Amino acid sequence: MHVEMEKLVAAGRIPSSLGQKISALEPGTYVVHKSWGGGEIAAWELADERVLINFRDKPGHPMKLEFAAKSLTAVEAGHICVKLVTDPEGTRAMAKEKPVEFVRSVLESNGGRMYLDTFDEFVKEAFVPVASYKAWWEAAKKKLRADKSFVVPTKRSEPLELRSGGLSQAEALISDFGAVRDLKSKAKALAVITKEVSSFEAPDVELDELINEVNEGITRGSRLQLAHALELLTARDELQAAVPALSREGQPTIEATIQEGRKKLAAVLPKLQVGSQRAVYAAFKNAFGEDGWVDAMLELLQSAGQRGIVEVTKILIAEGEEARIIGYIRHGLQQRNLSQDLLAWACRERNNLAAEVFGPELGNALINSLEKEHYDDESPTNNRLRDLLVNDADIIPDLVRDAETGYVKTLTRRLMMTPVFEELSKRSILARIVKLHPEMESLVSGDSWGREAEAAEEPSTLIVSWESLQARQKTLDELINRKIPKNKREINAARELGDLRENFEYHAAKDQQKILFRQRDELESELKSARGTDFQGADTSQVNIGTVVDICDEVSGESHSFTILGAWDSDVDKGIIAYLTETGDALLRSKIGDVVEIPTEEAGVSRSVKVVAIGSYNA
Repeated sequence: MHVEMEKLVAAGRIPSSLGQKISALEPGTYVVHKSWGGGEIAAWELADERVLINFRDKPGHPMKLEFAAKSLTAVEAGHICVKLVTDPEGTRAMAKEKPVEFVRSVLESNGGRMYLDTFDEFVKEAFVPVASYKAWWEAAKKKLRADKSFVVPTKRSEPLELRSGGLSQAEALISDFGAVRDLKSKAKALAVITKEVSSFEAPDVELDELINEVNEGITRGSRLQLAHALELLTARDELQAAVPALSREGQPTIEATIQEGRKKLAAVLPKLQVGSQRAVYAAFKNAFGEDGWVDAMLELLQSAGQRGIVEVTKILIAEGEEARIIGYIRHGLQQRNLSQDLLAWACRERNNLAAEVFGPELGNALINSLEKEHYDDESPTNNRLRDLLVNDADIIPDLVRDAETGYVKTLTRRLMMTPVFEELSKRSILARIVKLHPEMESLVSGDSWGREAEAAEEPSTLIVSWESLQARQKTLDELINRKIPKNKREINAARELGDLRENFEYHAAKDQQKILFRQRDELESELKSARGTDFQGADTSQVNIGTVVDICDEVSGESHSFTILGAWDSDVDKGIIAYLTETGDALLRSKIGDVVEIPTEEAGVSRSVKVVAIGSYNA
């Protein structure tokens, strides 16, 4: 114990244990504090029972002896925190220019291993600017993986470690494979081994036991972890293709695995990496035979995702099965159940295979699908289909180029009224239609926005019932007062779960936030342009908003009644239609005895009806 410290202990001013600890912190000793980083003991001021420390951002910082003993750790001059104090510019330059050397120094200064959250907190800001940290770490990680003296984790729950010395490149690769437990990480480690297989002098011998372990993992995981088992299986096949001597008789195969797990494939395959997806789809013919493989592939189109659809259709086309693809798309359009990814594929392939189905029915399906998802506030979406229609300037023009005027008018009106697109995007799409069909300009500009404009103060005003107005206002209040605050709480809770880059809950909540904000903005915009009414005093000399019109089919003689109400009113079972619908627009202004063409359920086809009576909805 230091002489002066012995005097303090002998005088009873400090306990002996504290004196021993402080004696290890003599002036000139380098220390590390958990919050303030590295520093150097500048002086003892024992009369005041304190020490002075030169921290990087706190020179001459005083600290009571007891607190210093508890919170300071003596370190060597080579400690990375000390380097930051003694040579801050050089240390930061090392982090930037020599990341492998820097990370090694960080790990050596922290016991040889650190969990990534701790590593991030340690390095970020002090050594690497926050703004550039993400890019720095991604670049550093690639270099660390190439240097086999590091064990770079595939999960944040595993530590970043310095490997014990003496391992060859081949031994390090096998060690990395053995260090991970889950099948997905093993598949990644196996892919690295395949890439670096030249590091092995006798791979058929050195990797023999590893292949046995892989096959056991595939067998165990194929029922409960089918996606990861398939990734490991395809990684194994790639290694065996590179080293044929590693192949085994009776080992698990892709064909047998997908046969057994067929019912799960729709949910599993979109999760696979592109290479694994491609290998699995290529095995379908052998797995399901000549009579069943096409059906097995078509079963997956709805859920395959963008990448999967490309792979499936590529294989089917190569096998001459184009007609089966088109038949599947047609059936889906009739059933109105095609996924957005399939609709997007049909748009992209409109000049090739999908030319046969690219028309009015597909156009209606596009809008229907977008609106359905728009109003489904339980399903966060990235709106890839919507963005495709906005960014590909030829899709809408291609839809209407040779279409009948009736369909063009219907599509134009739907696009004008749909809340799916932002205002600038909507104007851009409508301008594309007007360029091909100038007769739509007056409809788009508002000069004949609909005969209902006479009942409105301005062409953009929406006539709505008080009930529908209150319902929309209630929906807006629900968004503002319940759903958006709840979503904000979910974002904050998800943020606390850890690394935002790999935090599914956080990204899902943020995507949901975009949807909620967009719905709020669109509802506010709609409510600003709406004018409520109870439809009293409607002029019954002709069909107007707020009237009930009886019609008779000119061909069949069948009678029917329509009630023409506000923009947000619709009840098909009761014969209530909005004045902005194509049928409502066709009937407006007609008088008793007039013959009017109204649309049928078949796109572009109309029927002739005679107006036989007009009454008031709310006399």
